[in-house]
Amino acid sequence: IKYQKLRSIDMNQIAFDIPRDEKKARILTRIALLVSIFIAIVAGTLAGTRGAYYAVIINYLGIVIYGILFWLHWNSKVLLARLAFLLIANIHLLVILLFVGRELGAWVHFILLMLVPFAIFARKQRKFILPMSFLAFAMLIGTYVIFEIFQFQPIISWERGIKNSRVLVNLTLVSIGSILLMRFLRNVQFQAEDRLEEEHRRSEDLLLNVLPASIAERLKNGEQPIADLLGEVTILFADIVGFTRFAGKSSPRELIDLLNEIFTEFDRLADKYRLEKIKTIGDCYMVVAGLPEPVEKHAIIACRMAFEMQKFIHDGLAKGKHELQIRIGLHSGSVIAGVIGTKKFSYDLWGDAVNTASRMESNGTPGEITVTSETYTLVREEFEGIRREPIEIKGKGVMTTWYLKQKKEKQT
Repeated sequence: IKYQKLRSIDMNQIAFDIPRDEKKARILTRIALLVSIFIAIVAGTLAGTRGAYYAVIINYLGIVIYGILFWLHWNSKVLLARLAFLLIANIHLLVILLFVGRELGAWVHFILLMLVPFAIFARKQRKFILPMSFLAFAMLIGTYVIFEIFQFQPIISWERGIKNSRVLVNLTLVSIGSILLMRFLRNVQFQAEDRLEEEHRRSEDLLLNVLPASIAERLKNGEQPIADLLGEVTILFADIVGFTRFAGKSSPRELIDLLNEIFTEFDRLADKYRLEKIKTIGDCYMVVAGLPEPVEKHAIIACRMAFEMQKFIHDGLAKGKHELQIRIGLHSGSVIAGVIGTKKFSYDLWGDAVNTASRMESNGTPGEITVTSETYTLVREEFEGIRREPIEIKGKGVMTTWYLKQKKEKQT
């Protein structure tokens, strides 16, 4: 489900959002403030060489203001400092243009100021990005209207040679600044893509731990509810006998460690024999052979797994690791399998065959594998069976069941 949400997100929507954390935004804000102070010093000095002392005062006043903003930023007035910086930087550049005109190319710095908001605002402040970027755009258009339409004459006049050199300097500075900013923003996008791929992979792994691969794919494709009638499967229920008694005299950690060791081995066996684990309920373990895709000899592979489960528990008992036994029941028949609901999805089974398999386990004997006649008929060429006395099975009446044994030549 997490994957479904992730794959619906457009990369362009998250490129400037996910990876740009507050730390990066703070660093870039301080760099922008330092660059603005440097430009103000240079502009003030140049204005002084032309005798434009008003421009000198304005630029040096800008240095003081940027310094105050720097102080605000260092003292955790971060949002205020960023908003004030962009507002003052735009006004400062406009004032400079009124003094030196458009012919020197200083107006191109508005393009850089249009990009700066994407870099200095952190994720939680993203609502300010477009307004501040639009402010720089409005200033750019405003200067064009002032100088080209209203024919405003700048306060300082420049010789042609000086004009050309200043235009080149301004274009170079803005080009370098724009390249660096775009490089940063592209890195942000690449990081977002990497995170999305990582989340996708983790979501896929998580989904496959919960659902069979084919069922997970159908669910991701929007199919819901999922329900399949499967005519030939074998269901295995296993119960750890003596676990309640063990739990009463063990610490929680010892209890969980042992149960985890047992079920981890059972999971390994399920993978080995290609059975589908359905669920665990306390100390009860349920797997099925023959789904979600049909499997030949489903009853035989389920019984093979049952014997290995039995051996694993018996070996642990023999080594003194625990005092547990296992009771296993199997039944073959048809079931309905599927996924229902909208939360905490699980692949589950319904039908009389499920209940019958559960009854084989609960009416079985510790240390034995109990099967129905339906299952024994399918595996009798591979295994031997000891016929039990007919027993009363709740909801089923009197049934003939079998203790399953390995044939002597197959015993180890």
